[in-house]
Amino acid sequence: SWNGIFMNTSSLDITAEHSFGSEDRSFSSITVKGLWEQPLPGRLRLTAEAGWFHAPDIPPEYAESPSVTGISLLGSRYKVSSAASCGAGLEWCALNLPFGMLTLYGQYQLAYLENVTYGETPAHGPVAGIRFYLKKIAFPAINIYTSYNADTGNLRTSAGAGFSF
Repeated sequence: SWNGIFMNTSSLDITAEHSFGSEDRSFSSITVKGLWEQPLPGRLRLTAEAGWFHAPDIPPEYAESPSVTGISLLGSRYKVSSAASCGAGLEWCALNLPFGMLTLYGQYQLAYLENVTYGETPAHGPVAGIRFYLKKIAFPAINIYTSYNADTGNLRTSAGAGFSF
């Protein structure tokens, strides 16, 4: 449902895959991601998400980025065979125009990763950014965020443009 500013969203996505290769290059994986977004009074939206990825026999060259579970705390140099993550936060509509909407958002994320290079890697920290949504589509057309990983002290900024259905 849509309250004129934000959508109320709940979703659960489960993907199981088997990748065929030579005898020592075949592997199976499972990914589970859940999302819950609830509009609040005052042009606010509460968001919560969780994800899990597991591929115990994945060869290091096919390992996934931690973003497979929906987290932003670790960059693409981290490659995982297993990951579990969750995050929660708020999004505020700062500017509501006839053709689009500019929002500010903040979230706190937690993650635990089985990294193929660095071993077990816990991560937690804040993520904050801006999004621009196109009206009637409700998908972010522009997303710019900065995340701070409190475990490693790494600050990461990223930007993206486009949308998907």
